[in-house]
Amino acid sequence: MIVVCGLIRLGAIIWPLDFDLNSTSVNAYIEEQGARAIVAAPELKVTSKAAHLILEDLLCPNNSTFIEPEPDDDKPFALIQSSGTTGKPKYVYWNFAQLRDILQTSNPAEYWVGNARCFSLVHMYQNSGCRYLLRFLMAGATVVINNATTDEELVEVIKSKQVSYLLMLPTHLRLLTKLAENKPLLFPNLKIAATISAAVSPEQLKLAQQTVTPNIHVYYGTNECGLVAIAAGEDYENYPGSAGRLVEGFEAEVVDKKDNKLPPGQVGLLRLRAPNLPTGYLNNPKATALQFNGGWFYPGDLALINANGNLFFKGRADDCINRSGLKFYPTEVEKVLLSYPGVIEAAVFGWPHETYGEVAVAYLVAKKSVKTEDLQKFWTQNLPPHKWPTTVMFVKSFPKNAMSKVIKSKLKENFSAIQTKS
Repeated sequence: MIVVCGLIRLGAIIWPLDFDLNSTSVNAYIEEQGARAIVAAPELKVTSKAAHLILEDLLCPNNSTFIEPEPDDDKPFALIQSSGTTGKPKYVYWNFAQLRDILQTSNPAEYWVGNARCFSLVHMYQNSGCRYLLRFLMAGATVVINNATTDEELVEVIKSKQVSYLLMLPTHLRLLTKLAENKPLLFPNLKIAATISAAVSPEQLKLAQQTVTPNIHVYYGTNECGLVAIAAGEDYENYPGSAGRLVEGFEAEVVDKKDNKLPPGQVGLLRLRAPNLPTGYLNNPKATALQFNGGWFYPGDLALINANGNLFFKGRADDCINRSGLKFYPTEVEKVLLSYPGVIEAAVFGWPHETYGEVAVAYLVAKKSVKTEDLQKFWTQNLPPHKWPTTVMFVKSFPKNAMSKVIKSKLKENFSAIQTKS
């Protein structure tokens, strides 16, 4: 945290990288973007021309003169990487004006004030983790550092430090829900527990409200735009599965393939607009032309907006499955599978089929008690036949990116290898 703040004050552009990356991957990233320096542990083998800076050395006092650069809203402070769940990641710059704007527009909805005590379970190497930390500090809030080494210690830190705002991923929410089983409400004094990066099923949300805290917010956003919508309170009570309402300053429309605006309640391609959003990807004119168009950003998500302004995420546009001319989206099947007792995570994708053109394949992380034949009986009662998965694969864990989003391209590679062997 100290180094990030110091680099920003220096005028450097920060680029958070996963601390679990090996030396080969790190060097490839450095070469790709032409980074001039990397802050890393001494054992990392840096083979590029970038300077290898050691964390402990940077924290040592020195007598060198520092001339602080003039404030400049247009100057980039961070290189942000797209999620890369369906392909190679893309990059955008974020500048100080954008950081200031997202703080000012989302602040009223999140109650970030000087006496707030903020605790993040989202690592700083993750785009959102780093940005939220800076937003906490800019709001004058107190940042509570996580020094817990066990799940039980984590719960105790949140309680003893009187945390009022908790930021986490859905995986953390599931962990806390499990820890709260057969106990009184885990965090009765928590004002907000916010989840980011992935959807939370209505069933998981209801259980967490009953066992962890009733004050759960579900965020929808993109790495390029930041926070876009917040679901809280009556949003998910009256509209289960909703991503909530847009934060102040954002516009959203649902359009067809010809960019015609669709009426409320119809599914189409989502596009977003707000002041000071990035205007394109770095060194990627093809992706820029596709996703930044006419002042709008197209994240590649399918959505609908109802008459009350609630946003519903319907999946990725390139995830659509077409079985014998009947089209549907993986999220429809995933929601049903996640509602089955014992299913922890679900990922569904389309796969070529000789007869039907394309069929659904499901990968599951589940308890040992979950059996395929029981699942089949369940989904036949809750899904039309063309949405039934033809294959179910049980795995211990999913490949995920830095924001804990499932990388379906790797699941497809795994399934392809299995098909080849068989």
